[in-house]
Amino acid sequence: MDKVRKRQILNSCNEVFFSIDKLDEFVINNDITIEEFKQYNLEIAKVKELERRKRQREGLPAENEPQATTTSASTSPFATNTTNSFDPFGSSSGSSIFDTSLNSIFQNTTVTPPLPTTATTIITPPPANKTTEIQKVINEEVGIEDIRDCLNRNLYSYDDLETAGVDKKLINSFKHWQKQRPIKAFTVDELPPMDKGRTDVFFVGIPASGKSVMLSGLLFYAKKAGISIPDSYNTEGEKYDAQITSDLEKGILAKGTVSGSYNYIATSLKDEKNKTHPLNIVEVPGENYAKIFENGLENDEVKDFVNHIKNNNRKILIFVLDALDHMKRLDADYHNDYNQSDIYISILNMFRKHRILEKTDAVYLVVNKFDLIKKERIGTQQSDLTIADEFVKEEFRNLLNNCINAKESGNNKFKIKVFPFSIGEVVYDKILREYHPEYSKNIIAQILSDSFIVDEGGFLGKFLRRF
Repeated sequence: MDKVRKRQILNSCNEVFFSIDKLDEFVINNDITIEEFKQYNLEIAKVKELERRKRQREGLPAENEPQATTTSASTSPFATNTTNSFDPFGSSSGSSIFDTSLNSIFQNTTVTPPLPTTATTIITPPPANKTTEIQKVINEEVGIEDIRDCLNRNLYSYDDLETAGVDKKLINSFKHWQKQRPIKAFTVDELPPMDKGRTDVFFVGIPASGKSVMLSGLLFYAKKAGISIPDSYNTEGEKYDAQITSDLEKGILAKGTVSGSYNYIATSLKDEKNKTHPLNIVEVPGENYAKIFENGLENDEVKDFVNHIKNNNRKILIFVLDALDHMKRLDADYHNDYNQSDIYISILNMFRKHRILEKTDAVYLVVNKFDLIKKERIGTQQSDLTIADEFVKEEFRNLLNNCINAKESGNNKFKIKVFPFSIGEVVYDKILREYHPEYSKNIIAQILSDSFIVDEGGFLGKFLRRF
């Protein structure tokens, strides 16, 4: 198992999609040790179960079980005249279960200590070496969680890392990451109604596809370009906007949306002609989309979501295609049970069934983590847009064709567009060394070209502001 995949599993070992059987499989295959699971704070109950299974495979007695005991049938508190079982009602000649006398329980009982065996030999791993661990940081062979653990164990300090040559800017990002605040959770019922007279922009993606990171990149670019106009309609959305863009500026990736929670940002963007484009940006955690896929289109999750987004506003649907997940999908130890394309087609059908597509102006298929694809095509003269387009046609053809079929079979002929996206150069799993604004710039430009315009000085703008 490669180091990156191993860290991903360890960081997510307490998630529900890792069953105890799957965790035990990693131990059996010598991919991950129980000690390593302990270091990454695997739940104690799961650790105990893994240890129990390991002892069982090795033919060792269960923990706290004496290896050999010799008892007298006539004096044992659990003996009867004929068997080794006990009578819970005390009807046998042996002691009653309600007899609490210490003498009656332990009298004449001999316990033989376990014999030494090579199977129980404990091998103490060598202590972590400070120089070796610092070199791993320099070589970017570890994740930020590993760095945090070494710092907490006082194996090295931030000063040690700086002295060894680690970029001071990165060290500053390490410190920010340790203080990063969690994302506040909101159910659909806790969100304000979708504001009227805006274009609704929905981010659709599986868990860990990078929706929050992509959104932070788009909003950060809009602020740097001076075209972002926050709206006071939803103050919690303003706070979320401020948090994820501030994190990005500090060099740390946005935290993912909490499972079962929704984020809603009401904001506006200015185009080159100084026209205002009011937007409702809705981000749904990937786990919720997975639930919709698993439970069908008639479950409460769908009903609550559709009731919230069903309005007369025009829509832009952004499907976030996770390039990393697609590359890893055939790995035996990868945790996503379903192909993301199948999930997205199910979500597309949900939008179609509930007539969301009838009010949709554009569907974007955005290839996220695009730098991974570019690495496989070093030396190509093709543009990023061409590479992304070919990737979708080759690897997500069924999703693309379903989008085309939905467009052609309906009355609303929405646009279908393909884009590449990368937040920039990411190191240590969650630290942003360099932000690449060109991808965010391109998608922001497309949103401006496909979204609703308000001429604030005209009749329409004044009319819409009344509702």
